[in-house]
Amino acid sequence: MGMRRELRLGIALTVRLSGVDTDGKSFELDAATIDVTGTGARLSGVTRPVKPGSVLTLKHRQNQAKVQVVWIGKPGTRTQDHIGVEVTRGGQLHWGRNLPRIMGDGFPASQVHDFNIPIR
Repeated sequence: MGMRRELRLGIALTVRLSGVDTDGKSFELDAATIDVTGTGARLSGVTRPVKPGSVLTLKHRQNQAKVQVVWIGKPGTRTQDHIGVEVTRGGQLHWGRNLPRIMGDGFPASQVHDFNIPIR
């Protein structure tokens, strides 16, 4: 199993995702975070087809950032409506709370921490 660059935090937040799907049609939909880092997130509820490399807009409250799709859940599995995104170069994600930024190797790919951070 691979190693992650950052620690993931299990936080469920509502976000708004918009962009262009694989059919070339614009969309805007509500999704939810499954886990987050300072530079990305895993989202659920993404029912429009997108492909890795697609650049989308992710909004949380008044904050927004351009993100690139880096992972897509497999159809027919429990992750079928999930995607992984990373902020594009020069962008920032603001989740409304301070997240620890722990860099470097050492986090197994399956490791997610739930710090019981209150959701507003």
